This record gives sequence, structure tokens and C-alpha cells, in this order.
Amino acid sequence: MRSSLALSLLALEASPVAAQRVVGIDFEKRPKNADRALSKRQTPIMETLTNEGYLYFANVSVGTPPQPISLQIDTGSSDVWMSSSQATFGEGAVADGGTFNPQASSTYKALSSPVFNITYVDGTGSTGNYFTDQFTIAGATLNNLQMGLATDTTIGTGIMGVGFDNDEAVCRTIPCNSYPSVIDQLVTQKKINSKAYSLWLNDLDANTGSILFGGVDTDKYMGNLISLPIQLDSETGVIDSFTIAWTAFSITTKQGTTSYPLSSTSSAAQAAILDSGTSLTVSFLA
Repeated sequence: MRSSLALSLLALEASPVAAQRVVGIDFEKRPKNADRALSKRQTPIMETLTNEGYLYFANVSVGTPPQPISLQIDTGSSDVWMSSSQATFGEGAVADGGTFNPQASSTYKALSSPVFNITYVDGTGSTGNYFTDQFTIAGATLNNLQMGLATDTTIGTGIMGVGFDNDEAVCRTIPCNSYPSVIDQLVTQKKINSKAYSLWLNDLDANTGSILFGGVDTDKYMGNLISLPIQLDSETGVIDSFTIAWTAFSITTKQGTTSYPLSSTSSAAQAAILDSGTSLTVSFLA
């Protein structure tokens, strides 16, 4: 969601695949007029995701007893957060996908620091506090997952960031005091074997797709997977996003193939961020 360039993915991996323990989620598309551009397991556990205006949402539950909430799956950010039931919504945003009432959860624990404060590339954002509680996705329950609780937000639906720890909101200041992400906790609490996950968006006109935590579903593609090196951030020198070297771009239709230049002045590779938080592919000409 934070990126200036996004690609639709058939397979996205955070690390080499080990598919002994996996957690899988199906999603379905539901048309919407989107205003914003923006314990061991041996078999997959399926859940429903929904596509609102070509953004992908997971149905999860938080707290004890569980409160159902829909969260946008976002490879372009790294915090899991949702709006409080008492949140203030600004800039025309309305609660969409459910809110969380901390007073109704017996396992809720507020964290006094750091403050939760996140801003995305489109200018939207949320502020509030961090907390820990139970978090269930695809039937897999994580205990004491750290999440953000927005009390003031310009975003109607919460977000499930599945990016690198170095991209958490707490890393916007120095030093970066990152915390175990939802992917880390899925491994630590033995729900999956590795930090690998794969996202299958399906055909453009299809209303189903899936994300699989812990491996890659080989039935979802033909041919061979291609591994691409993730690039370091040019300013910090660390890996904090799914940035790859973008060397060519073309579109193939029944009428043929059209190629587009990445730069008006150079043929050098450009940086591209793979981001499920937007359906747009954007390139800036130098």
C-alpha cells in the first residue's frame, strides 16, 4: 500500500518454501466503487477473502470472545491494525469491515508504548495505540499478537500488513524497535513451517483467489517459478519492502504485444515494489 509502483502477483515469497505446515485462505471478488487509489498443521485451512474494488480482504477475528473483522491483505506494509469501536473517522471515511471493542475482550492488553502512528503513500493514515490479543485467521489462532488499534483514522477498513519487520510503523523513527509480525508469529507458534507465503489473484474476471501462508500451491501455476533478488533500500541499506529490479514492461493482447519504456532517458533497471495493497501499476519516467 505504501509503494509508488505495484504489480499483480501469481506467487509471492518472503523466504524459501517449506510446505509441511500451511495456512490457506480463499478470497472472492465483490464489486465496489472504490474511491481510494489506493499446534502443527499438515493440511491447508481455508477461509474466505473478499475483493472490494480489487483490494483483497481477509475475514479474521480478534479477542475473546472473537470479534469478526475484515482486514485488507497488504504486502506493501507490515502492521496489523483495525479501528476501535470508539474511533473517529475523518475525510469522509466510514467504518467498513467491522471495528474492535477492546472492553469486550478478556484477553486484550493495551501497550503503553510506542504510539501507533501510520501514514500511507496516498496520504491516508491512522493513529492510536498498540495492543496484544488473540488473532484468528483461517482457523489458526495466534496468542498475544501485537496489533495497532486506531482511535483516529482516515481509512475505513483495517489492514493486515504482511511485509518485512523493517517496514513496521515503529521503524519510521531511529532506532527501529520492530516487533514480531503476524508472519513471525505464525512460524513461532508453529502454525506454519517457514515465513514463505504465496498470493494467487486468479483471472481478472474471476471472483475467487487465495493466499497460502507457509508455502506455494503448485496447482496454481504452470511452468517454473522464477526467483528474483529483493533489493536493499537505497537510503537505509536494509530490506524493508518487496522491491525488485524492473527491466521491461509489455502488454500482450489478441492484437499483439506493446512494449513501454521504463525511462525516457535511460535503459537502466528501475525499482519496482510488489504491493497487493493496490491494483495499480505505476511507473515514473525519468
